[in-house]
Amino acid sequence: MPGPASSPTTSKPQPQSPPFLISSLPALRSWLVTCPVAQTAVSFCPQYDAYLLIPVVCDRWSCRFCAGRKISRLAKKTEQAKPNRLMTLTVDPKVHASPRDAFDSTRRCVPELIRSLRTKFGAIEYLRVTEVTAKGWPHYHLLIRSEYLPHASVKKIWQDLTKASIVDLRQVKETFAAYSYLVKYLSKLHKIEWTERHVSYSRAFFPPAPSDDRTPLDFLHRTVEPLHPVTFLARYYSGEKITQVGRNLYLLPNEPRNPDAEPLPEPPPPSDSYSVPPQLGPPLGKTASKTIFVLNPGPTQ
Repeated sequence: MPGPASSPTTSKPQPQSPPFLISSLPALRSWLVTCPVAQTAVSFCPQYDAYLLIPVVCDRWSCRFCAGRKISRLAKKTEQAKPNRLMTLTVDPKVHASPRDAFDSTRRCVPELIRSLRTKFGAIEYLRVTEVTAKGWPHYHLLIRSEYLPHASVKKIWQDLTKASIVDLRQVKETFAAYSYLVKYLSKLHKIEWTERHVSYSRAFFPPAPSDDRTPLDFLHRTVEPLHPVTFLARYYSGEKITQVGRNLYLLPNEPRNPDAEPLPEPPPPSDSYSVPPQLGPPLGKTASKTIFVLNPGPTQ
């Protein structure tokens, strides 16, 4: 059984090398940067013989933090996909009652356009980014991997489908250029009130993910607290040592001390060490990177 929760220490902690001394709630927010509406998942991990804190993010494009993570992941994967063309498809505001109507009328025309082009010009894979103009009208940027596509053919099919006549098609000569195009369009995404699906892609656009021989971590007794991770740490772990052991993984020195809530299920007896075996590690990120001491963060509201 895990030992009883220790009381916050009042003596000066003995850091390993060197610690981050956090003495205020703003400083804690600066260190644990995550989604502003994140909640807190707490799970027991047998490989660490300890509880881990994992921020549960909203993963929405309208969230600046989550959008940044999604952009980074997509840009890296797109660089590996090696697209060789950039296509921009517009809508004609004169034939639609509103931007929302234009989106509803044309969003399914993009895959229909691709299907028509495949019947004439062979295999085509694509990633589509939906963007809006300053006046709110949607248009679509596509990074494409294909053989030669005649601009006139693309324009005719799109015009037949949507009555829009403006189509831009250009060659992407370098992989880095495709990466730059994607980051450019994704980074200036506006919030679109009528969809959170800013990006879609064909099934074979991205190459298969490389094999990962690391042993994934097991998470037992998972509970989700309706508190932001910063508030959670400040409320229940003032004065405790918290260790970041991977990307979005934080090792807790004991189970959460909430006198008003039922205790978490008891895990197997912990070992004397919280070090992770060398063959194990979080599915994402590197192991054991930072240690902090949360010292009297103050009010948690």
